[in-house]
Amino acid sequence: MAALFVALVGVEPQALIWGIVGPVIGLTFAPPTGRVRAAMVFGAVAFASAALGTWASEYWHGGSHVARNAWAMVIATVFHPLFAAVVQAVPAAVTAFVNRKAGGQ
Repeated sequence: MAALFVALVGVEPQALIWGIVGPVIGLTFAPPTGRVRAAMVFGAVAFASAALGTWASEYWHGGSHVARNAWAMVIATVFHPLFAAVVQAVPAAVTAFVNRKAGGQ
């Protein structure tokens, strides 16, 4: 089952678990938002940080499992509040852009 997961997702389950721990810590620093948006940000950050942690471990640490897990958690902890803030700002930015292009209507 783990081999199927690695083949489908591209990261090992242990890296994903640490990628989930990171957003839980980063959640305390993220701006408040709705449930659906928060769930989507959480999932995206967990998968992205697990993938980036795996890449960083392969690139800098020779594929060390401890380094992979640490990178995944640190990236997720830092990336979750930043990504949540960007996602929260996108609707207002799009609305401002459309209003500017539509001539202020």
